[in-house]
Amino acid sequence: MAERWIVDSGTSLSMTSNYEWLANYHELSKPKKVWMGDERHIYAVGVGQVKIAMCWKAIYLVQNVYYVSDLNSNLLSVSYLVNRKYHVHFLLQNTQSAVEIDDPDGHVIAYGYKENGLFIFDGTTCLPKERANITILSDLESVNNSVEEKTDEPPQRKSTGSLTTWHKHLGHVAKATVKKLFKKRMVKGMEINEHDDEDETHQCSTYLEGKMTRQPIPKVSDIKNPHVLHHVYSKVCGPM
Repeated sequence: MAERWIVDSGTSLSMTSNYEWLANYHELSKPKKVWMGDERHIYAVGVGQVKIAMCWKAIYLVQNVYYVSDLNSNLLSVSYLVNRKYHVHFLLQNTQSAVEIDDPDGHVIAYGYKENGLFIFDGTTCLPKERANITILSDLESVNNSVEEKTDEPPQRKSTGSLTTWHKHLGHVAKATVKKLFKKRMVKGMEINEHDDEDETHQCSTYLEGKMTRQPIPKVSDIKNPHVLHHVYSKVCGPM
C-alpha cells in the first residue's frame, strides 16, 4: 500500500507518507494532529502537491496533500474531491465493487477497485521532476501548469509515545531497556513523551506472564466442602 492510493471517504484530508512525491513542499509552523480510528493520533508535519497520472495518462495535480511520516498508506480524500465539484461513485461492476471519479463536466477521469476491504485508486504517482501539462484538482483558480521543485532534504521521521506505549510496541521489553534505547539514540526518530506516561511502578501483566514458566499455585483452595465426604476422589475403575 505504500506506493498506491486509497480512495477514502473517512478522511477530510489527502495524506501521504512519501516525502519524495511532494512538490512545492513546506513544513507546517505547528504539526497538525491526525486522529486514527483507535483514538490514537499521529502528526502531519508538512503540506505539498502531488501529481497523479489517471485514465488515458492525463495528469492531475492534487493540492494540499499532507505529509504524515507515520502513515502506512496514501489516502485520497473523497471530501476533498467533492468540495471541488468532482463526483465520486461507489458502484458494482461485473460483481466487483469499484469506485469511479468524474470531473465537474461529468467525464470519467479515474477508476479504482476494492481490494481487502479498501478501494484502491488505479493511478500512478509522478515524481516532481517529471513535467507535463496538468489539470489542477483545486478551487477554480488559475495556477501555473509547471510545478516548481524543491531540493529540501526530507525531514527526519519521528514517532512520539509514552514510555508505556514504547514498552508495548517493542514486544514488552523492560522499561529500562526502552530508556536505554532512547537515551543512547539507538532508534532513529524515537521520542518519549514522559508527561503522558503512567506510573513507572505499574506492572505490565503481559510482561509478567511472558516471564512466568508456570501458572501460580494458589495458596488457598477455591473448592467449597460444606461437610465431610462432600467430594470423593478415586482412581478405582470397575468393569467397562
